[in-house]
Amino acid sequence: MFATLKRLDFAHAGNSIHLPYEVVELPDGRMSSRKGNIVPITRLVQRMERVVRCLHLRQHEGTWTPEQIATVASQVARGAIKFGMLRVTNGRKIVFQMRDWLRLDGDSGPYIQFAHTRIASLLRRHPLPADAGNHWELLVAPEEVSLVAVLSRFNDVVTAACADHQPALLCHYLIRVARSFSSFYTECPFLTAGDPALLQARLALASATGRALRQCHVLI
Repeated sequence: MFATLKRLDFAHAGNSIHLPYEVVELPDGRMSSRKGNIVPITRLVQRMERVVRCLHLRQHEGTWTPEQIATVASQVARGAIKFGMLRVTNGRKIVFQMRDWLRLDGDSGPYIQFAHTRIASLLRRHPLPADAGNHWELLVAPEEVSLVAVLSRFNDVVTAACADHQPALLCHYLIRVARSFSSFYTECPFLTAGDPALLQARLALASATGRALRQCHVLI
């Protein structure tokens, strides 16, 4: 495969490695042609898109266009599969659980997507001035300090994931970031912050969290 990639002038062919992983199983055991339970990836994506529409997008019918619903369903389904596969440490068996992989409140790709969507929505409603200074010293609430601490580990986690060839480290980190942001978002109000400088600092922290989530998504 690497030789083929070189012939195709793939830029990273010389830096590529084979990263093995274990088999993917269903909750009731391994997939096999004998059992007739092999699920092709294209059919799996289609099934997950239908479930996403049913579980999460039905309330948007009539306000979103069919194209918008189809796009979001595809993004959520593919994100769920990608995250579900990569969150398992190399060499460990991967068990496919569709409901778990699509949960908005668990260790899943859609949970990460939901956190980022919440941040994007917040910043659309309250744009952060590009040239404004931030009073980081005002972020003293436990949830603010905890989120800052989690974000400060970004470079270390990325370095370790690359050095050890363990994309699961990035997935676990994304979950910690999303959970920490959820606590911050719940306990540290924006609209009733009172002090404009505090509001701006909280918006800046939310923006930094969004960038971390986006960058890790690119990396995995």
